[in-house]
Amino acid sequence: MYVCPVLCVSGVLSVSLSSQAGLTVEAEPGDDVTLWCKHSLTQLDYLFWCKHTNNSAPVYIACRYYTSSSSKPCRFISDSERSVMGVNSTFSSLTITAVNLSDSGLYYCSSLEGKFMTFSTTTRLQIREGNRTSSRNPDRPTEESCSPPKVFYLLTLVFGAVIAVLLSALLILIFIKQSERKDQREQQRDGKIPHFQ
Repeated sequence: MYVCPVLCVSGVLSVSLSSQAGLTVEAEPGDDVTLWCKHSLTQLDYLFWCKHTNNSAPVYIACRYYTSSSSKPCRFISDSERSVMGVNSTFSSLTITAVNLSDSGLYYCSSLEGKFMTFSTTTRLQIREGNRTSSRNPDRPTEESCSPPKVFYLLTLVFGAVIAVLLSALLILIFIKQSERKDQREQQRDGKIPHFQ
């Protein structure tokens, strides 16, 4: 399993999100579950299935190299014994056998098309435990929210401040350079500086 690259999170790669609403799938422990997503690949490229749990980075759990006639496993993400990915010209499926509480989370497809990462509709997989339904990460039993970690807000604030400072410095340099040019033109007009062509 691979954690989604920092480039996606920090915004170095352009990201587009699907506007389709997400689904919820409920299952009992031990059930086999198949999740579906629609993709828009029309040429040779990679298609991924990702899983996201509370306060964690997305994790790649399956990958196929898609061609118009077939799909092949990716070399850099090995297939799981319990997760099987399928791809056709329009849809991709992820079948998870014998689900358990740790399979709860948010699932979605992503595809890398050139320098753009495109994400599909999300599907929340909820595994029932006893009389309750769980969509939480079992390693974090007290956390019920799906909000991003506070570190992302802090990083956004820091990056925003750095960009604001750099833009301000650039604007000041432009203003100084224009003032110098204006002074030179005025001095040339007054004859203080010889003008050579």
